[in-house]
Amino acid sequence: KVWLVDKFGNAPLYLLDTDLPENQDAWITGQLYGWFGEERIAQEMVLGIGGVKALRALGIAADVYHFNEGHAVFAGLELIREKLEWGMPYGAALAAVREQIVFTTHTPIVEGNESHDLDRLMYMGANNGLSGEQLTEIGGNPFNMTVAALRLSRITNAVAELHCQTANKMWCDFSGCSQIIGITNAIHIPTWVDPEMLKAADGEGDLWNRHLVNKRRL
Repeated sequence: KVWLVDKFGNAPLYLLDTDLPENQDAWITGQLYGWFGEERIAQEMVLGIGGVKALRALGIAADVYHFNEGHAVFAGLELIREKLEWGMPYGAALAAVREQIVFTTHTPIVEGNESHDLDRLMYMGANNGLSGEQLTEIGGNPFNMTVAALRLSRITNAVAELHCQTANKMWCDFSGCSQIIGITNAIHIPTWVDPEMLKAADGEGDLWNRHLVNKRRL
């Protein structure tokens, strides 16, 4: 099931939900953090492969796909599968997909970047029709989600200039990766911060009490 959230003045937000009576694996989207192994792979298959299929079912055309961390990288495999189905050779499909994807990396330590056993991915169908050799070419063995995203994207951004330096050092030994540039994370304060909080911060009220009022509203 796909839910549309459009009640908060935001851009359309589509949420994927596996909690359906007819779904034997209804639990997959039941929690965000804390799962590893097969459960985590299942979630990432829903997000990546399922996300692309959901866009197709909804008739939403996308020129660019943005991966925020490597969790959605199986979307790249789905895009490759589509192009292979259209009759493209694998190399051409891979090159075409790279032009469609941009990637943001956040985690500044290698150990915090997720990887999966290649045989387990093949067993679960996360390879999405690609061979083990092709999967290794994209993400290595074990299959590193960040390395795969770096190789499937036309450009990558770190979230600060200093982080850009760190990320380039972290991944410099991996071939075929996109360029990593620095884009400093920021927010647009007028749309991110509650107007009443802004007034309180400007001395027109009690900031702490306004905070408590907002907590009660939540």
